[in-house]
Amino acid sequence: MRHIQLRLVAAAALLLAVLALLQPHAGWNGVLASVEAAASASSSRNSGSSSPGVSPHTNNWAVIVSTSRYWFNYRHTSNALAIYRTVRAMGIPDSQILLMLPDEYACNARNSLPGSMFHRDSRSAEATDLYPPDIEVDYRGAEVNVASFLRLLTGRHLNADATARSQRLLSDADSNILIYLSGHGGNNFLKFQDNEELNSQDVRDALQQMHAQRRYRSILFMLDTCQAATLFWELNPEDTPNVVTIGSSKINQNSFSFGNDYALGVSLVDRFTFHTLDFFERKGIIAQHRNAAATGTAVAGKEVSGLKAKQTIQELFDSYHPTKLRSDVEYRADMLSPALVGARPDAKVNPLALLPLTDYFGAVAHTQPTTRAYALEPQLADQQAVSQMQHPALQQLSDNGMNATLPLSATPLSPRPSKLVPAFRASSQFWMLLAAGVSVILLSSVVLDRHASSQRRQKVD
Repeated sequence: MRHIQLRLVAAAALLLAVLALLQPHAGWNGVLASVEAAASASSSRNSGSSSPGVSPHTNNWAVIVSTSRYWFNYRHTSNALAIYRTVRAMGIPDSQILLMLPDEYACNARNSLPGSMFHRDSRSAEATDLYPPDIEVDYRGAEVNVASFLRLLTGRHLNADATARSQRLLSDADSNILIYLSGHGGNNFLKFQDNEELNSQDVRDALQQMHAQRRYRSILFMLDTCQAATLFWELNPEDTPNVVTIGSSKINQNSFSFGNDYALGVSLVDRFTFHTLDFFERKGIIAQHRNAAATGTAVAGKEVSGLKAKQTIQELFDSYHPTKLRSDVEYRADMLSPALVGARPDAKVNPLALLPLTDYFGAVAHTQPTTRAYALEPQLADQQAVSQMQHPALQQLSDNGMNATLPLSATPLSPRPSKLVPAFRASSQFWMLLAAGVSVILLSSVVLDRHASSQRRQKVD
């Protein structure tokens, strides 16, 4: 038994040495921190609890589509670009935004402001160019059709190897997805480039496949077109759970444009989309989101979306007043489970009142705070000390003999003392040598013990 115990201790010492070798830059503190992080992650997964209003989704995606071509349909692409600008400003990266534009209005010969598009009067002080130089359009021209849209949602591309990563919806079971479409439609259909139609059965089949393939956690589907609500009539909670839909108009109602630009000679935006954007601007949601993201406030073990929005999906839906839109919006929340917002499945709650806007319009980031200090390698610490002395602000501070604050983006990180070894900075080389020495000692003791046992047996014989 004693031999077995010694072997186990020796094996543990060798394992520590191997861990130190695998993490030469983190040292002993890094090894323990990794174990601590793994244990914390396991604990958070096993807990499986969430509080109302906090969504445990891990990533956000947006599919934004304009379905109309020709110059007089300028507003449909302007609608899509305005939503694109909003979600981008709220933190969703271009790599997780799928933008489909059927026509190049910014480059159209009739555009008196070439290379630009606007959703407000181009001559007003509030005008913002919706077509920035770094825009990323994933589907253009003839690529925008019913088949490509449905294949994008379901992931069933004709030639997966030839389909660029930027043209794929790489969502998973923890993804929240915003789907926005704008164009001409009617009872139970939406036109694509005046050539083909997307109907309610197509939408149901696509979302049903997405659910079966675990390609989403929740979806917010917004449609700005005439008789928009009819496109969602085929959906049901059994086949397409946790889908929220809203259409800009009910059956037998039109969706109207908002304002004209006499310099361009067209309508710039539709009323439903305009008042969606106006809600974000009046509430200062984008500005709040940017400020909160800059502060980086986080709660241990919880996800951080840059902003825990006070505004909810229900507040946005309630802001669509018929006198402003000249139509009645129609939304469906019957497919939404209360468990999505942390409530019991049988709870009598309105999930939309607990869903923050940022669950669909914003990005989410996860942090895992730790109180453990990480020791720097001596060479790295020396390099940081040199970089600090060479920084212009620190040089000025040295000349003036005054305290100064460096810009956050330019402030070099200073080494923090180790809590495990306060007398000196722990280094990976030291711990590797220590573990190797302990291993050698333990192995030697095992060999000597076995040799002594063999001699005792020989004497007995």
